[in-house]
Amino acid sequence: MKTNLIISSLFVSSLFVSSLFVSSLFVSSLFVSSLFVSSVFVSAAYAADGQIKFTGDITATACKIDPSSANQTVNMGTISSSSFNGVNSASAATRFSITLTDCPTEVNYAQVKFDGNPDSRNNNLLALNNDNPKKKAADGVALGLYEADSATLISLAQPSKSQKLTNKSKQELNFIAKYIATNSTVNPGSGDAVANFTIVYN
Repeated sequence: MKTNLIISSLFVSSLFVSSLFVSSLFVSSLFVSSLFVSSVFVSAAYAADGQIKFTGDITATACKIDPSSANQTVNMGTISSSSFNGVNSASAATRFSITLTDCPTEVNYAQVKFDGNPDSRNNNLLALNNDNPKKKAADGVALGLYEADSATLISLAQPSKSQKLTNKSKQELNFIAKYIATNSTVNPGSGDAVANFTIVYN
């Protein structure tokens, strides 16, 4: 911060000089006090309330994803809207898998994290999209992704259960997809959805 004191005339009365001196002292005191208070405030503002420690490993290599798994289409079939009988009721299970190949010896377990557009009523589920130019998306229903047991929901942006890679040359990671009612009434339409996935090794 820059302080400028300008004297506009060399011929000033002693009273004016005294007044100027006192004012200067006051301003200096005020500036120092303000600076002290500001420094205390800044220190308080940046005081930490806690600490989060992040740990992880960076692997030199990873498994390859079989081309048939990297960009696949899972056919969910045709489901009647009347087959849903309330919120959280589900369609029949449809199996799908992600195949890993050529896994390095130091990689023993893998998880899958699914990401996509979350449903507005249940953000653990994948929203149906309106990318189909011929038909509007069904309403009151979303897509749920499950572990192979068909009972354990995998929330979006959360890793699946860790699966042991027993066959390093070719390993299938198996999952289930179901339509889940998010409203008491399901209106018919297209049931398309898109999920991106990331493999997490541990």
